[in-house]
Amino acid sequence: MYKDIVVCINEADGRDNTIRAAARFAKDIKANLTGLYVRVRDLPAVGPYGFISAEIARDIQKTEDDRAAKAKEAFETITSGLTKDANWLEVAESQHPLRAIAYADLVITNQVAYDPRQGRSNMSFVNNLILETGKPVVLIPKGWDEPSFGSNIVLGWNESREASRAVQDSMPLLQQANHVEAICVNYKGEDEPFDVSEISSYLSRRGVSNSFRLAVTDDHLDSPEKVLHARAVTYSADLIVVGGYGHTRLREIILGGVTRFLTKHSTVPVLFSH
Repeated sequence: MYKDIVVCINEADGRDNTIRAAARFAKDIKANLTGLYVRVRDLPAVGPYGFISAEIARDIQKTEDDRAAKAKEAFETITSGLTKDANWLEVAESQHPLRAIAYADLVITNQVAYDPRQGRSNMSFVNNLILETGKPVVLIPKGWDEPSFGSNIVLGWNESREASRAVQDSMPLLQQANHVEAICVNYKGEDEPFDVSEISSYLSRRGVSNSFRLAVTDDHLDSPEKVLHARAVTYSADLIVVGGYGHTRLREIILGGVTRFLTKHSTVPVLFSH
């Protein structure tokens, strides 16, 4: 099972739920938990009318210090009653903060939402976590307040490199889950798909209680990500496991896709691997 978990903390909606979910999960599996807070970019050299004054610079710095202090207080308050193995780490944005994740087994953060501190959503940071860290990343929905996650898992499967990576990265969770339902989504009328049900035997040989489901939809508006999410809700799953960015990132940004939809709209925690 995972031994070191990093929870990335920001100001977007659902921050406290994310800390709570991470702390509960770390306690359940007896893992060390680190709260990672990335301080925003360095002070600008110039303002809109030239160089900023020392007073403005101090105000900006104080605002960021206050936000960091409040985030740390929230982390310590929430984790104190849940796990003793919790640490706090602040890293400046200019100091390559993803280096702090190099020695983690799992990363947890909240799903894509507006971050008032940055004046934009945290989508870019979430994308970087999925694409650049080489670690499995769990996104916690802002309304999630269940005791934990990973008891009943829906696995999105299509034999892609990303899906295979997701299976390997999530194996500790898959092996401890009550049940895993592997799902492959196909469109009616398309070429006969390859038989990908072998995933069920593969999981069984590794001690994973599972079943396989081939979901067929006859409407292209019923996209794979929506079918997958709907099944997770119907199945009362508390975790979806998928490969992240199976298509190019540009294609997902322009056309949408499984990753883009689930990072924003899933009501169930999602584990992404790339």
